[in-house]
Amino acid sequence: MRVPVCLSTLPMPLMVTSSAFSTFQVSVALPPRPICGGVAEKQLHLELDVPADLRLEADQIKLARILYNLVHNAVKFTPPGGRIVVRGRQEGDWFRLDVSDTGIGIAPEDQAHLFKQFVRLDDSSGRREVGIGLGLAVCHRLVSLHGGTITVESEPGKGSTFTVRIPRRCPATAPTP
Repeated sequence: MRVPVCLSTLPMPLMVTSSAFSTFQVSVALPPRPICGGVAEKQLHLELDVPADLRLEADQIKLARILYNLVHNAVKFTPPGGRIVVRGRQEGDWFRLDVSDTGIGIAPEDQAHLFKQFVRLDDSSGRREVGIGLGLAVCHRLVSLHGGTITVESEPGKGSTFTVRIPRRCPATAPTP
């Protein structure tokens, strides 16, 4: 008998270190084949816009997973020749990460359900990508562990922007969003 597991009940301690975001962003989060292979195969334009001196205290592995999931989704749902932009910046005591694409977009009525476990949206767009509906739920959980937020702005046929905001310092000493 299989029992569903709720992500919010799984213990996920943070292993906080201080690092330059751009250093691990390129070396850890983007090289896996599903992303780079998809970018090349679909002739997507991938733009990275992150200041070289951007530093933050965070769990670098979990932050890389968030970035991987968001960029992977952007690659999956952006048609050939499209554009994906990864932008990181400091906003006061906060780190902001935006992943934008010129993909198929998300209907307003579906946006409220995106960060729930096992949610897969209606496939009326004809897309063939597969998944089990955990990627954005995992992102939401990992961002929450850092004391941050994740939001989406999207319009069908025009693309989406996912925005992650987390404190630049260890969550134990960080301000509330």
